Amino acid sequence: MKLKNAAILIIRGILVGGLIGSLSALVSSHDIASGVIGGSVAGAVLLTWVGLGGNIAELRNKRN
Repeated sequence: MKLKNAAILIIRGILVGGLIGSLSALVSSHDIASGVIGGSVAGAVLLTWVGLGGNIAELRNKRN
């Protein structure tokens, strides 16, 4: 994975995860700041993991 692609995935994960975390915290009457932080971290990790998984699959296909 190139550094630029990884950075894009992390930024998208932070934005999307923060939005989802804040909305879920708002709905469930929890602290919105902690929802934003938790959602951002989870989103960044998830999208980076998905991106790495895609690159691993591409490498396996190139070998075959």
